[in-house]
Amino acid sequence: FDFAKSLKSETVTRINNYYAYQLTRHYDIDPVIIIVNTLNNQEINPLAADLFSRWQIGKSTRGKKGLLLLVGVSEQRLRIETGYDLEHIFTDLFVARTERELLNEFFEQGIWDIAFLSFLENLSHLVETKAEKGEDVAPITSPSVLADSHYSGGAGAVTTFDFGAAMN
Repeated sequence: FDFAKSLKSETVTRINNYYAYQLTRHYDIDPVIIIVNTLNNQEINPLAADLFSRWQIGKSTRGKKGLLLLVGVSEQRLRIETGYDLEHIFTDLFVARTERELLNEFFEQGIWDIAFLSFLENLSHLVETKAEKGEDVAPITSPSVLADSHYSGGAGAVTTFDFGAAMN
């Protein structure tokens, strides 16, 4: 969902028709990218958790296997939110490293299309590697006491950072 119109149409098509399709079809993962012009003076971490629950990211999976990348363009902030049943794959360490070392590099250079494609390629590669090693990438571990509206615990990396001079 590129509300800021920051990506080329070919990139959006590739994200939807290849990466999102593959992650959903083969691994039962619901990846969502939301790019907004502004966060409207809201802190990105609670906003991402709220969007994750309100949009019910992961509801279409056999568990709570949603993944959200939220980007606020004018605030130059981003947040990756992971559903309960993906926390064993996309750990806090992996998410923090992805934010700092992968996305930050591309955003600082102003190459957004490559940033998002690399992000999804990185996620896909991790899942495929774990599956090839025989690890179960599809277990359902959501606490049964959770209400249906809670798809993420709001945990994860709490890193936000400036995208850099490329945005100015």
